[in-house]
Amino acid sequence: MDFNDHKITKAQKEDYLRQQIDSEYKKERAKYGYEPSLKFYRIKIKELIELNKDAQSNDGNFDLYEESLKQFYPDFFVPFYECERLEKGEWDEVMRRYTDRDIVRGVVELNGGYYLTSKNNGSLWIGRDKKEVEEIINDITVDDDDICFENWDKLHFQYPRTFAKDYHLNFDKAGGGCLIEFNPKLLKKFKKGQKGTKINESFYQEERIYSIKEAYQMMVDGMMKSYWDDKERKEARRNRKRRKNRTTIVNKIQGQGFQL
Repeated sequence: MDFNDHKITKAQKEDYLRQQIDSEYKKERAKYGYEPSLKFYRIKIKELIELNKDAQSNDGNFDLYEESLKQFYPDFFVPFYECERLEKGEWDEVMRRYTDRDIVRGVVELNGGYYLTSKNNGSLWIGRDKKEVEEIINDITVDDDDICFENWDKLHFQYPRTFAKDYHLNFDKAGGGCLIEFNPKLLKKFKKGQKGTKINESFYQEERIYSIKEAYQMMVDGMMKSYWDDKERKEARRNRKRRKNRTTIVNKIQGQGFQL
């Protein structure tokens, strides 16, 4: 690696150095051919909404539809996997430019299950059917005593992406992995999960996850292909319009007897 290459980021340099001092990691990198996601965060939906507000305030392409997020119960947890981090002034390969701010990009998993916090069992992926919900509903630790079958219709009306009509948690199998980009300083408030971490607290864990990084790259490639294709189509239309306007002006001038 050429450390003098102005397009090499701090994260890429750290990945290279980690391979030099950690033989196991070097073997993993050789096997997969790309760096893994190194951190995942367990965050509440309401915290994700705050991160998404920052994502929507910049000119990036990676944010979530806020009205959809409000259809999830705010105190249930979802995982966010950190996949890419850039400092201001570093080359952004995705956007093909130097970034004008610090950013972190990653994947939020909104399908396949929800982290619930249980007094007796800790964090679980549960609620795929009514029977599972019955076994845990009185044990869920959230700041809302209204989570019960008696109030299910109200919960379903207010949070349909979490509470399905037929008394189970609403697992959406399609489109659950979502890309998001925001200021990394917003992650500083989350503490590392450890023995003393309360079950209803958000936290992060350091863990190498290659499958998530692979999925992230596929999602980014698909999104950006559409983005660049659309930009090229718009530029081609603008060029055609410029040529047409120029031809019209030339014809008008020639029609008045002038020579260019």
